[in-house]
Amino acid sequence: MLVAAAHAQPTLFNFQGQLSVAGEPVSGEFDLRFTLHDTAAQPAQVGSALTNAPVGVTNGLFSVALDFGSAAFNGGPRWLQIGLRPNGDTNEYVTLSPRQPLTSTPYAIRSLNAGSASNLLGTLPATSLTGTLPDARLSPNVALLHTNVVFLGSVTATQFNGGGAGLSNVPAAGLIGTVPDARLSTNVAFLNSNAVFKASVVGSNFFGDGVGLTNVPGRIFEYIATATNIQATANFGYLATNPTSPVVVTLPATANIRLGETVRVTGAGAGGWVVAQNAGQVVLLGEMADTVGFAWRTNETARAWKAVAASADGSKLVAVVAGQNIYTSTNHGVNWTQRAASVGNQNWSAVTSSADGTKLAACVNGGFIYTSTDSGVTWTGRASSGNRSWTGIRSSLDGARVVACASGGTGGIFISTDSGATWPASPSLGIASWSGIASSGNGAHLAATVQGGQIYTSTNSGANWTAREINRAWSCVTSSADGSRLVAGVTGGFLYVSPDFGNSWIPFDTSATWTAVGSSADGNRMIAVANGGGVYVSMNSGMNWQLRANLPVSTIAYTGAAVAGDGNTLVALATSQPIYISSQTSTTAGTAGMLIGSQLSAVELQHVGNGVFVPITYTGTIRAR
Repeated sequence: MLVAAAHAQPTLFNFQGQLSVAGEPVSGEFDLRFTLHDTAAQPAQVGSALTNAPVGVTNGLFSVALDFGSAAFNGGPRWLQIGLRPNGDTNEYVTLSPRQPLTSTPYAIRSLNAGSASNLLGTLPATSLTGTLPDARLSPNVALLHTNVVFLGSVTATQFNGGGAGLSNVPAAGLIGTVPDARLSTNVAFLNSNAVFKASVVGSNFFGDGVGLTNVPGRIFEYIATATNIQATANFGYLATNPTSPVVVTLPATANIRLGETVRVTGAGAGGWVVAQNAGQVVLLGEMADTVGFAWRTNETARAWKAVAASADGSKLVAVVAGQNIYTSTNHGVNWTQRAASVGNQNWSAVTSSADGTKLAACVNGGFIYTSTDSGVTWTGRASSGNRSWTGIRSSLDGARVVACASGGTGGIFISTDSGATWPASPSLGIASWSGIASSGNGAHLAATVQGGQIYTSTNSGANWTAREINRAWSCVTSSADGSRLVAGVTGGFLYVSPDFGNSWIPFDTSATWTAVGSSADGNRMIAVANGGGVYVSMNSGMNWQLRANLPVSTIAYTGAAVAGDGNTLVALATSQPIYISSQTSTTAGTAGMLIGSQLSAVELQHVGNGVFVPITYTGTIRAR
């Protein structure tokens, strides 16, 4: 393409050219696109592209008017690049080469107002100015030496001189010398004074004895308590060493101990220890405190009480009276309600309860077995059990399997698998003077005693039985929930304990007329009562027994006994006496409550929320108040 001529006009100029292909001029209509550039070859573009379509070409000649505006011409060189394509074609423009330099003629645009500098448009090169501009004519964005300057962006220099009193955010690497302690913030920790960090402190290694550390996961720091009174801190252990008086360790205030944190107390000195409580705090005992079985209260009135059973938590109790009626309690024996009025007075001989206290079963010596599915509110006589001399009855924890024994000519072992609705006889045992029956929690392990015979055990829900021990005047038997620990009594003989499902038996060498025995679910706490012999309690699975001297002994005909599944409620019955209950599920709430530990006893208490603590480990003799 050849540039023929260019004529200046105000921002608009004509461009004439000649178009030829292979040296021959062409004719027709074409689309032309024009762009400005500041170099002959680089791709940088000045201003916007102009498109003329269609443009008529005759014998290779064409003429177009172009207006790139005054901003496109600042005095620098400009080249015009042309692209073309046939009119109506949608393909890309074909760029013609080379670019065409624009001569001075278009730059006449810049001289339109050259007569007056006040009317200049665009950018004036600084080299065109002479003299000094007054400060007032400068932009407010220009920094002046005699005023304060605020730079909104970064300021970079090889060197700054001056006092730097107003500087902020100066990198420490730019400082020279040592900053005095007095110039540092009060939030800076100093090595020569105590420091209290109010946020997390993270480090790869800490050194020192850590005596002041608290809330350290997985670590209990022993503190030997020689003082009489200690205020406990969460996650600390205290070793009480006083030889005469107990060390009183007060639990942390509820606000100062988080959920899951613990306090440990161990008694090395003969004075032992006391764990004291704050207002609103309480310790749930579980089976920890030996207070259960020491303190007893009387409930109900004197009746011919015969047998008693308890729910797993001891809240629901059921007791039967020989020749009278059935009584139930829903508040650990504090209050009792007479039941089975429609059944009438009968010679009740035994009673049992499911773990939740909902399903009950009671038997009559010379009558039927009766069942209840509403905690004793209503009772149903089961004629299928037969009119027999029933002497004992026990149920599984869910109350679905119930086993009963009867003596006399129609006696035997009878097993129900439908909560006492039907009563088929055990096929492996026949008539005998059956005196007692026991069942594991699932009903698989059974034990039965014969008055003047042996003890029999079953490991398959009564399908088969094995004779154990020798002929004795066996009167009663009970079992732990898993069936492994058994205790049986002999009329005019000893108590016998088995730790191995009845395979072997260990005698307790106190002879009495044992009438009833009971066991906690884990077999740890046991109770045994004797006619004229008193109440005995074992806290170690029958290995040792202690007579509870604070209960009547020689003049009382004790007839029934029970232990709640959790071991926190013990019940003893006697003829013509009230009901005797020992129950303590927790310490007394508030500052009146406490735990008392003797020498060589220990406890670790965990806070479970809202001022409630539970023992997670303990050993030795511990009592609650």
